[in-house]
Amino acid sequence: MNSPKFALLLTTFLIYCLLSGCVEIIQKKSSTLESSDNRNVNLKSVEPFGQKYDLNRIQAILYARDLLWLGTSDGLYTFSYPSMEMDNLADKPYLKGKSIIGLISDLNGTIYANSIKTGLHALPAGDTKFFSTGSSRIRAMTLDPSGNAIYCATSHGVDIFENNSWRNIKIKSKSKFASQSNDVTSIAVDKRGDYWLGTTFGIYKMVNEKKFDFLYGDYQIIQGNMIIDERGNSPLGGNLLYSITYSSTNDRVLFNTNGGLSEINSPKKYKTKKAWNIYTGDHTTSRMISGQIESVPIKGNSPLPNNFIKLSLEIGDNLFIGSDEGLAQFNRTTKSWNLYDMDNQLSGDKVLSLYSLSLSGIHLLLVGTSGGLSILEISPSQLKEET
Repeated sequence: MNSPKFALLLTTFLIYCLLSGCVEIIQKKSSTLESSDNRNVNLKSVEPFGQKYDLNRIQAILYARDLLWLGTSDGLYTFSYPSMEMDNLADKPYLKGKSIIGLISDLNGTIYANSIKTGLHALPAGDTKFFSTGSSRIRAMTLDPSGNAIYCATSHGVDIFENNSWRNIKIKSKSKFASQSNDVTSIAVDKRGDYWLGTTFGIYKMVNEKKFDFLYGDYQIIQGNMIIDERGNSPLGGNLLYSITYSSTNDRVLFNTNGGLSEINSPKKYKTKKAWNIYTGDHTTSRMISGQIESVPIKGNSPLPNNFIKLSLEIGDNLFIGSDEGLAQFNRTTKSWNLYDMDNQLSGDKVLSLYSLSLSGIHLLLVGTSGGLSILEISPSQLKEET
């Protein structure tokens, strides 16, 4: 649980290395993992950059222009897929020296790359060089439903890039947490055009650019030798938002927090408790025991390795959940779980990016990790909710 005074320091320390030479492709041994519901899931992992380990930190993924785009801590690289042959030279990537943490493409074919230090860069269709949009640092971005604007989460509210110019929206809040209301960490938009904004304390639903609904979960205040348990106004599991995912197929909003994964099954009914599901792993909370503040273990309702959920993605009836301790898969139909980490061929334990790709009738989950790229092939029987 969170203190309202808790502030997120989203400062990432990155080491940029000058790397040279040809790119070596290493194919790790493929494994077939049998899930608890007896469905086979094919998992294979690759190190796209061979022994150049810093480049194998895959922070963003996009499939566009018949190429696979991988954002790394030292630029943006393109590959043909499934051969994984590099399309551009190893020493001449797009945006070399920049740490790419986000990738999207708009309806006009323009590719947008988010660099953690230099903001948003754009590559229009037919061009060969990215240009800077002149943005400040942005933490996350989403394409608006019209496909003509990019909405960006920043430390000073929401920045919007439209018609090659920027404007800003400030979140107006009268709550006691108002000082953190514009410290926006994450953003997503649903099919109704409603924007969901994650902050360092709670969620704001943007009703319009001047009206916001504020949602927050239970939290604790620790003052000296006192613990004050405060009630939230929603079932939200954690008040620090790492990212938000919207599942358009199933009309769900997924909130990835420091208190597990929270989801709204019916966004229109977000104020009702029945619309929410919470998934937590084993964790601890603070309690007063014999006059001392101590950590007390709490049993979670899932086998998640921890409660610090960085990102999630739905494919059919499968919910994939990424953390710093691997990838979890929950099948909604069978209520079964699979866990993937380096012990069973995941390329790295830290999950940094998730991307759904369907090619030639084959459904894939691409998992960017701290050690490379992992690819899970999803069987047709697991796509129930998409049909």
